[in-house]
Amino acid sequence: HEGVMLNYINLTDMVDGSDGPFHVEKPSVLFNSLSKKYVMWMLVDNVKRSLGMAGVATSDYPNGPFEFVRTLYPDGNQTRDQTLFQDNDGTAYLIRTYYYTTTYLVPEAVMQPTWESVKNADGTINFALSYHRAEYEPGYDDYHDIYMQRWRMEDKPWKVICVNRSTGLEREVPFGEDEICLDPFEYKKVLGQGNPMYESTKNGIQS
Repeated sequence: HEGVMLNYINLTDMVDGSDGPFHVEKPSVLFNSLSKKYVMWMLVDNVKRSLGMAGVATSDYPNGPFEFVRTLYPDGNQTRDQTLFQDNDGTAYLIRTYYYTTTYLVPEAVMQPTWESVKNADGTINFALSYHRAEYEPGYDDYHDIYMQRWRMEDKPWKVICVNRSTGLEREVPFGEDEICLDPFEYKKVLGQGNPMYESTKNGIQS
């Protein structure tokens, strides 16, 4: 096809209804055997690059002209890069990436996984415990956790106990298990959260 494959005047923001002008990036085309149409997926954005929408257009021919269908956020998130893949049975997949600026609430700076965050009493760096902080631990994202207790007990062998509030019975949570205390029936008693593998090493428990 020679000429305009997609008329930009038809591009609209069908998510927020903002005004253009809009531009298109990285178009990819596949054949839809059900509709017997060629489908183009593309990135649609404004001059400030603040929209990051995916756009869809269709055509009877692989090289156009294409009729604009709509803009959207496929899973509610902005699109910054995408491509298409079609399996041998005709199933099509949209593969995409996105990023979004968000704000994280951290209880104290000591919880930040920085390499030199832990100091010994004489001011030297405790690399063993700094390594512990630099290694991701899902428990750090648990806002129900008592973070100061975790910080004080991470250099001791793992021993976490769930205590029944009614009977006082205790049960130990095995290391490496995803088991949690049953709130509000149980409360957690943390006696140590270090990896048992490192208990007898020269530098102590690292993770």
